[in-house]
Amino acid sequence: YSIQIGEKLYNFPSASRAPPEAYFALCYAVPAHVDRSACRYSVSWTVNRESDATEDISPVLGSSFVDVTLRVSVRGAAGTVTAWVPTNLHGST
Repeated sequence: YSIQIGEKLYNFPSASRAPPEAYFALCYAVPAHVDRSACRYSVSWTVNRESDATEDISPVLGSSFVDVTLRVSVRGAAGTVTAWVPTNLHGST
């Protein structure tokens, strides 16, 4: 398969198939878990993040990715790319 980024075309001639998974989510929240995956890493791209103006909570709370195994939290924000090992214990706030 191939991916074009700007003017550059990246070809993967020895790949047996296209990338194996893709998900789209809205208001995604999940408790800590592990995933079985054929890939060594998983990647999440947050393209937009909006907070309901009527909420009586801080707009920086919630929607954060947490890798429990590494004890790392990535605050949810537009334009954020997060990569992790799917067999690590992970979830969201």
